Amino acid sequence: MKKPKRILPLQKLFKNHVEGTVKKANVTIEVIPLCSLTVTVLQGIKLNSHKVNINTRALKHMYDRRPQEEFALLLKYLPIIVKYPTYITENKPGRRGDFCFIKKITDKVHGEIELLCSIEKVIINEDGIINEEINITTAFWLRDKSYISQCKQIWSWKDDNPSS
Repeated sequence: MKKPKRILPLQKLFKNHVEGTVKKANVTIEVIPLCSLTVTVLQGIKLNSHKVNINTRALKHMYDRRPQEEFALLLKYLPIIVKYPTYITENKPGRRGDFCFIKKITDKVHGEIELLCSIEKVIINEDGIINEEINITTAFWLRDKSYISQCKQIWSWKDDNPSS
């Protein structure tokens, strides 16, 4: 008997709140943790919080703006892009998100491609207690390198050893 396919939290969030919605329609805002950053990445870009969140707003943005094939790749690889980026740049000025995490992926169908995920650091002050949150703002297939050619690279696996 075939084992039932496990639905991951990201796919469940998408199916329950975004899939099939009309373009630019409002969605209920739900937030889930996507993954944790490695110690090497945290130290490389000087962040304190290791937990990276994604919300339905970011998912809806990607769903509305990316072709179906690209969106499917993003859903599949998003945790890997964020947890194990090949390199990280500062984001372009005026863009939402502080950092661009770029991951080189070898996909069975598309061959070697680069996927970019923009994340932002959000400082929350609740009753005098300051917390740092890391949230995904968007992601896309980096077909054209002109987007990141103007961005300063601040970290790469070449400069650090991946954590084991």
